[in-house]
Amino acid sequence: MPVGRGHVRALAVRDDMIWFDFAYLCDRPLSTIDYLTLADTHRRWTISGLPRLAEAGPDAARRFANLVDVLVDRDVHLTLVGRTSLTDTLHGAGLPPDIGRTASRLALLQQETVTTT
Repeated sequence: MPVGRGHVRALAVRDDMIWFDFAYLCDRPLSTIDYLTLADTHRRWTISGLPRLAEAGPDAARRFANLVDVLVDRDVHLTLVGRTSLTDTLHGAGLPPDIGRTASRLALLQQETVTTT
């Protein structure tokens, strides 16, 4: 998917649905503009491989928070797939100080969280 000056690799794209791996989407230096571009073209998102954000690192956690802001503002449906509950995912040391806001914003999305084993 072309964004900004580069490309973002999606795991799958079909109609208005897009599926990303968390690491590819949040461990790379993508900007809010990149997320806006993607959110404006795809109304239903799946993000798999969602780790505990405390283990992902501060930059990835911050990008995830920015992404959630964009998806809420664009009223995008979001499915999150990870190995822990969303509560555990958003808990831990080293997270952005406004992680509570991210949790609140996730609750606003028409979202589904899938926990895998």
